[in-house]
Amino acid sequence: MTTEADLDETQTGTPQDRPESLAEALGEDGPGIAAEIESELGQATSPAGSDEVAERLGVLSDLEVTVTARLCATSRPLRSVLELNEGAVMDLGRATDAPIELLANGVVVAYGEVVAVGNSMGVRITKLAQD
Repeated sequence: MTTEADLDETQTGTPQDRPESLAEALGEDGPGIAAEIESELGQATSPAGSDEVAERLGVLSDLEVTVTARLCATSRPLRSVLELNEGAVMDLGRATDAPIELLANGVVVAYGEVVAVGNSMGVRITKLAQD
């Protein structure tokens, strides 16, 4: 799982570049696969249910997806970016307690809060994304 605080719109693309749905993110076979996945995921309400969903999805559950934890994205004039130096602080315009977005292949799938997992960062899921 790749996790990053994604602040660069050149990496995430513009809203027009991002897939609008799971079906679009999955490509040409997406609509059928997405309907099946969303149907199956809709039935999973607990961690035990998640195992059942993975079993029903079969080979699809082994597909690798890029998971991104996005703190926020902001636009700034190039001048302000070029003026950054060590120790500089850039106001991102987002509340410190605002939830972060968890994306799978560029599609928001959940919201959560940053937590410590030993010496690593993690995300506690607070809400699943809705269509």
